Amino acid sequence: MKFKVKKNTHIKSKNDKPVSVIAMSYCPSNSNELIEVVSPGELDRGYLWRRSEDNGQTWQDSQPRGLPEDKKIAASDKVAGYAPTGIFVDESRSLLMAAYIYQENDPSVPTYMDNFAISSRKLVYQLSTDKGESWGELSPVIDREYSQGEWPDGIGCYGGCADFNQACTLDDGTLVFPAWKFRYFPETDSIVEKDTRQWWLAVGALRGRWRNDNRGLNWEFSSWITLDRDKSSRGLCEPSIVQLNDGRLLMLIRAGKPAGNRFPGVKFYSISEDGGMNWSEPKILTYEDGNPMYSPSSMVQVFRWKAAGGIYLITNILDREDIIRGCDPRYPIQIAKINEETLCVEKDSITIIEDRKPEQAHNIRFSNFVFFEDKITGAIRMYMTACPGDVGKKTGDIFPSIRLNILFQRMCNE
Repeated sequence: MKFKVKKNTHIKSKNDKPVSVIAMSYCPSNSNELIEVVSPGELDRGYLWRRSEDNGQTWQDSQPRGLPEDKKIAASDKVAGYAPTGIFVDESRSLLMAAYIYQENDPSVPTYMDNFAISSRKLVYQLSTDKGESWGELSPVIDREYSQGEWPDGIGCYGGCADFNQACTLDDGTLVFPAWKFRYFPETDSIVEKDTRQWWLAVGALRGRWRNDNRGLNWEFSSWITLDRDKSSRGLCEPSIVQLNDGRLLMLIRAGKPAGNRFPGVKFYSISEDGGMNWSEPKILTYEDGNPMYSPSSMVQVFRWKAAGGIYLITNILDREDIIRGCDPRYPIQIAKINEETLCVEKDSITIIEDRKPEQAHNIRFSNFVFFEDKITGAIRMYMTACPGDVGKKTGDIFPSIRLNILFQRMCNE
C-alpha cells in the first residue's frame, strides 16, 4: 500500500522571510469554502486572513471583524499579543472557533526561554456564526486565574497550549483537543529546573463541552503525563489525538532523544479509555515486528482518513537511529498507516511526502504543517514551509509555503 504525492506552491516568498499557513478549515456549510490564517514573515504586518470559495484553487485577502490585536506594547514594556493556534469547525452547530495564545514576551528572547512570557500565557477563543466574516467576544479557556502553586505536581495550566486545528468529537458532543504545557518548578519560581537549568514539558488533553446557549464552552484539562530524563531530553510535547473504532483515544507524542544516552530517538503513544481525562503510561511506537519507529524530536500528527479508511500518521521517520541529534534530521517527512488492532506502524505503507534536495541545507527541516481531508477528492491536503533549522538561513534562501496533495491511489481521484 503506497500513496501518490503531488506538490505545488501555495504562497510565494518574495524575500528572505518564510511565510507559512498556521490554520486552515472548511467553513460550516455544504460549500467548498475555506478560511486560512497565514503567519508573519514577509508580511511584517501581523497575521493575514484569507478566504477561498473554490476549494482552495484561488484565494482572496479577508478582513474579518472582531479579531484581537496580534501585537502591541504592554505595560511591562514587552510585546503583547494574540497568536492564533488554530481554527476548528463544528458542522453540527454551524460554528467556527478560532483560538489564540495571549502572552507578553521580550522579542529578543526565544519564547520557550522567557519565563515571564510563559507565565503570562493565557488560552482564549472566539466564535463565528457567519463563516468567519465576523467574530464574537474573546472568552478564556479557563475562566479564573490560577496561581502556580494550585496545580498538583506543578504540572497544570502554567504555560499551557492546545492545538485547535484538530479535535476529536465524542459521542456525547465533548470536544477533545491535544494539549501540552511547561512544568513549573517552585524552587526556582520558573519553568527552569534548579539542577539542570532546563525546562520540562507534559502532555494531556483539553476537553470542551458546549453550553446550552451554544455561545461558549465549559473547559477542563485532563491529567498530565511526562517522561523521565533517561527516556526523553525534556519530557513530552506536541501530542496528537484520534479516536479508535472501539471508542478509546490514541495519543501520539513528540519526545527528545536524551543526550549521551543509549535510549533511542522515538515517538511515544498513550491510550485513554475515559474520553481523554486520564492517559496510560507512555509506550514506544513500534513497527509490527516490535522494532521502534526511529524519529527525531519533531511534530507528529495522527488522524482518521475517511477516504482511505483507517488511522494514519505524518511525521519524520528515519531508518537509522545513530544519525539522530535532538531535533534533526527532520527529513524526509512521511505518511504511514497504523494498524488499529495492534497500534503498530505498518512499515510497508511508509511513503515519502518531501525529502531534502542536494542544494538544500544539510539540516533543513520538513516538519511543521497544517492538513485536512479534501471534501471533493478525498486527498489529504497538507501545507508546509521548509525551515532552515539550527544551521540558519543564508542570503537568498527562499522558503515558500507548499501545498502537498497526498492521494490514496485506490480510493482517491484528484
